[in-house]
Amino acid sequence: MAESSHGWVIQKDTLKNTQQVTYSDALDPQFISAHPHFDNTRGQWIGCGIKFGHTSEYIFYSLNSHSFERTVIARIASSYPTYLHSFGLTPDYIVLLEYPFTVNTYDLALNGKPFIQNFNWNAKQPTLITVIDRISGKKIATYKMPAVFALHQVNAYQMNQKIIIDIAAYSDASIIKALELGQMHGSQRTHFPCAYLTRYTLDLSNKKGHSATICPVALEMPDINQKYAHRSYKYVYGIGRTAQRPDVLADQLVKIDVTNGNACIWHEPLSYPTQPTFVPSPNACSEDEGVILSTVLDGKTGMSYLVCLNAQDMKEIARAYVPGHIPFIMHGGFYSNF
Repeated sequence: MAESSHGWVIQKDTLKNTQQVTYSDALDPQFISAHPHFDNTRGQWIGCGIKFGHTSEYIFYSLNSHSFERTVIARIASSYPTYLHSFGLTPDYIVLLEYPFTVNTYDLALNGKPFIQNFNWNAKQPTLITVIDRISGKKIATYKMPAVFALHQVNAYQMNQKIIIDIAAYSDASIIKALELGQMHGSQRTHFPCAYLTRYTLDLSNKKGHSATICPVALEMPDINQKYAHRSYKYVYGIGRTAQRPDVLADQLVKIDVTNGNACIWHEPLSYPTQPTFVPSPNACSEDEGVILSTVLDGKTGMSYLVCLNAQDMKEIARAYVPGHIPFIMHGGFYSNF
């Protein structure tokens, strides 16, 4: 799946597309968030689609395992919908993050530009964070926060009467322009903006919220131990960048302790990693007991390799080269029973 409304069934032995997913419900969103959540407790997916129109709406839905019928949880109206790549989820709530990078839906229909080029950044508008009850579908509260932009939320959980949600936040939406092929292939290398791990604390009792940067080390493409999804956690892994290479998206792998902001880094000169994947050790006793896997481009040889790191200290355990280079990987996962 990606962000279109069309998903595909993948044959696990050959990785070929076998058929387009056909849902048995009447929902018809034109856009789907690329990061649905799986709730292990309830055995269901929680996703979000956007239906564009005179008054657009975010459609949050549940989808039971092995089912193709989506059930609507909530419909949230929006005159200028945001670019919603991901959202937050806790056991009781959905967290909708509306950054001031929004679209006039008439532009989508009439101006003929590629989809993302219709969105505009407005630094004078706030970031709106809306908390939605997963059972009733009702809005619980909306918090106005300073203008930021993010592609990825890291994790969200409840603590007493508060919701904690961590995101990889940019100061604006310039990362979208920086990722265009014309920018990256131009005569002058792009200066890539950096995202920083940022925490929002949303108080449900007084409807007030505040934010804070957890760590000054850049972090994107986050991954956590999925056993700690939607609950209190300690560690996040991602790609990062050294100050010496503002022209690259990533040249290091980062582990951040969200409780104190300490960072642990793997870096090798002229090596460019992609999103790390955390793989827990069998019968692990601690959250970070496992390994980190990432495909890395070796800038010296033009070849790619899979690096395996100890997830606790980010020290290299092994690497395996392939006879060529592997394109940059946006997202993936490890499945022990695939």
